[in-house]
Amino acid sequence: MNKFQKEFLSKCKGIKINEKVPLLEGIYILPTTRKHDSGYKIMNIVGYTDDEYYLLDDMCDVVDLGDLLYREKQIKDIHIDIHDNGIIHLWSNYQRFRSEFRVSSCTFDLIDKWM
Repeated sequence: MNKFQKEFLSKCKGIKINEKVPLLEGIYILPTTRKHDSGYKIMNIVGYTDDEYYLLDDMCDVVDLGDLLYREKQIKDIHIDIHDNGIIHLWSNYQRFRSEFRVSSCTFDLIDKWM
């Protein structure tokens, strides 16, 4: 993990596993060199609102997008880019991310912004 990533994580608000996460404008994925028991690399997952950054998970090896129970809900658009500092950024112009499950895997449902 580079210096920028460490500084970025230090500014994030910790959130307990049973604590409700607000609707998020997007998420950041910070790859690590650590490995999960599954053998896959661990990622730090950070969600953000207009005014706060939340460290959602620091032991994640999978990120799932979309509602796993109700398939009729659709993802409108997802944008993915990667910054020079190695942080992967996901966001949507039309939907917010709702954190559904945050143990080993992070699951996000997308909710229309104007509901």
